Amino acid sequence: MAPPRRPRDDDNDTSSDEAGPSGGDTSSDEAGPRDGDTSSDEAGPGGGDTSSDEADPHELCCRIKGLSIDAFAHIPALRDSPFVTALLANFTRAVDTLKDPAFWRALYHTITEYIKQHPWQTAAILLGIVLILNPVALAGFGAGGVVGGSIAAGIQAGMGGYIAAGSAFAILQSVGVLGAVAIPMTGLGVLAAAVVVPKAIEWLKEWFQKG
Repeated sequence: MAPPRRPRDDDNDTSSDEAGPSGGDTSSDEAGPRDGDTSSDEAGPGGGDTSSDEADPHELCCRIKGLSIDAFAHIPALRDSPFVTALLANFTRAVDTLKDPAFWRALYHTITEYIKQHPWQTAAILLGIVLILNPVALAGFGAGGVVGGSIAAGIQAGMGGYIAAGSAFAILQSVGVLGAVAIPMTGLGVLAAAVVVPKAIEWLKEWFQKG
């Protein structure tokens, strides 16, 4: 009886053929740069440990405390400086003056005497101040129309929303639109004239007298 045929090596183990470049263990290929461990890529400049970029709260508090101590350390020197001492003394003197009733009596006397001596100039100054404040705009007649919640809006609501052409309300609306800038500028001109013109007249009188 013939002995049993021994299997050949190429018939028994074909793992070397099947595990070739295309069918073998591709763990080395799968763990490449694309599918492998990308911890080195993720931990780069954008995804690494950014604890060094974030400020330490304890260190930040220490810095603030140090700056505060430095600031408070300079307060005595600033308080004892001649400039601050003079400033505080002038402020205290001004407050004491305002508390003195004699100051207000003297101020009232000065104003009344100025009005008596310069009635037209006083009237021009008051007119300039009133025009600068623009009473038409204060009443609610603005550049864009009647201002909501104003006196003009209340009057308009009382009229039922109907504004007759040529009425006082319509005229004030036109003045408010056209005079939003013109009225305050006119007031500035009147105020400047009230201050400059009398001085110019006095200078001309003195010049003619000397001539």
